[in-house]
Amino acid sequence: MKKVLSILFVFSGMALGVAQHSVEDISGAYHISSNDPHGGSDMIISPDHHFAIAFFGGVLKGTWQKVGDHYLFTYHKEPKVVLYARYNSSIQDSVKVRVGLDANRGFAIRFNGSENDAFTAIFNEAANCFTYPYIYSQRNAIEQIEIYQQDLRTYVESEITNSKNYIFSFKPNATYNELLLTGLPKGYSQGGTFQARFMEGQLFMEDQGGIPKRSEYKDINAEDLEFFEQYFKNEIFPEVLDSNNEQFPYAENPTDQDLVPFIRIRPKMMPVNTIVMNPGSLFYSICED
Repeated sequence: MKKVLSILFVFSGMALGVAQHSVEDISGAYHISSNDPHGGSDMIISPDHHFAIAFFGGVLKGTWQKVGDHYLFTYHKEPKVVLYARYNSSIQDSVKVRVGLDANRGFAIRFNGSENDAFTAIFNEAANCFTYPYIYSQRNAIEQIEIYQQDLRTYVESEITNSKNYIFSFKPNATYNELLLTGLPKGYSQGGTFQARFMEGQLFMEDQGGIPKRSEYKDINAEDLEFFEQYFKNEIFPEVLDSNNEQFPYAENPTDQDLVPFIRIRPKMMPVNTIVMNPGSLFYSICED
């Protein structure tokens, strides 16, 4: 995330002067102000119909298109839960599962379970003071991991909803003995769209006044421009996860086995109305008084 912060600082220091723009020339850099104590966000719009919004701690991306007299922006929707797996010869007589899921999203887990078996909460209620990584270990091979995530969206009174809960069912090869269960903050998996108009060098978004273009796309700092173009092109969760990806487990003095890539396991999503929960949780994390 250091890269994200440096980008924010660069954009915040850009001059506000804007040259004359064509109505169609929406590409460039914009700063969106906010009352958030961490500051606003910065939006990059590329000429080839990609965009990114950088904020404190993250970057959302998506695509845009012109529809009539306005522009439609669509966020890229990341999966809520992702599983990677590999065989690690340095792990003997056990299977390890590294868990990097957001503790506040209500996830529960079941290993090698049948339809009526109970789930276990991954983290205790009101968990805080986290010290990642969290690693679960068992002796038996893992042929199935199921993740339950309750629909935690809130709805206004009398709103018609389509609230559903799902089980993400992963079936890794039983020979894999190191698994990585990961995901991103909920903003990345919500998807959604928003609209904007572009007039006289300003972007007019929903619930926002005119946002001046701070820089033409080609004039963005070369290092930052390279970052965004790679971010547009690459998947956050690739099919093969290698040590160049920020999701890859950190090792201070990595061995050859530590650097073996992980393979992504695709889930089957199954709607469910109710589940049975075990007492307790897989991990317990809370601040001491």
